[in-house]
Amino acid sequence: MHMRMHMHTSCVSCSMMSILRASLLMVGAPLLILSAAPMASGLPVGRELADQKSTSTVKHIGKETQAVTGVKVSTGLPGVTPAKKSTAAANEPVSGAPYANYKNLLQDAVCPLAAVDPEIKDSLECKAHAIRMELNKVDGLSAVERAGVLHHRVALFQDAGKASAEDQRLAKAASIKLYQKAFALYCVGDKKTSSDLCTNPLMLKMYGGA
Repeated sequence: MHMRMHMHTSCVSCSMMSILRASLLMVGAPLLILSAAPMASGLPVGRELADQKSTSTVKHIGKETQAVTGVKVSTGLPGVTPAKKSTAAANEPVSGAPYANYKNLLQDAVCPLAAVDPEIKDSLECKAHAIRMELNKVDGLSAVERAGVLHHRVALFQDAGKASAEDQRLAKAASIKLYQKAFALYCVGDKKTSSDLCTNPLMLKMYGGA
């Protein structure tokens, strides 16, 4: 009698487990279909950005500069305003385009030409690029040396801000021209179609001649 009850209990347990497995499979099937749907539709949902991180990027450079010098330095791409970014973001399948990385990548492309082009060498963008490269030295800088470079960075942008309105207008035009040259240098070969920077509508409009 005891054996019979034990076998009956075991069979009930087996039946319950089978029902549970079947229920999980039924619930899981639609979930798999739903997660695969974006891939089937061709939407770039959740895909990784095609561009590598710029080698001249300095992590938290804005916060570090302000902490060391007490001055907040804001940099960006000429002509790419917050309003334009907002409008572009509304039409982007992948939100949050990394414009700071775009800026650094374009500087990486054009600033090495400073050795043979005085205009590039004297540009605010490539002077800022040289400072970031200095901060990224492989051997590293001492705290005192790093603070000195950060103060130099602040002075660079403060001097640019003291220029007359006309000089600032001319500087902005020259800056846009520099980024147009950088865009042409960076967006070559497969990058024309595979790079998020090179296919970004706002970047194309501002610097790609679209």
